[in-house]
Amino acid sequence: MEYLAERVAEKSENKLQIYPAQQLGTQRQALELLQIGSLAMTKTSGAVMESFAPKIKALSLPYIFKGREHAYRVQDSKVGKDLLLQSEQFWLRGLG
Repeated sequence: MEYLAERVAEKSENKLQIYPAQQLGTQRQALELLQIGSLAMTKTSGAVMESFAPKIKALSLPYIFKGREHAYRVQDSKVGKDLLLQSEQFWLRGLG
């Protein structure tokens, strides 16, 4: 998260404020804060996102990827990009 905040600061005039250790609530609560506009961005696990985008469950299947490079190729492909958009109807969009 610190790396992301540094990159954002390098590329724009914006500065991200980081709240570690669930200071703003659980991952689920952070997603709900996103939905109402009280939070601009959060990091969450796929397991939490599955309730908003059931197709994300596919990424949790054991042995679905041959290795790290294969996982990255799939996630960078059209399939992976489509998965990031699965939760848009709930006012959520995945970045990576």
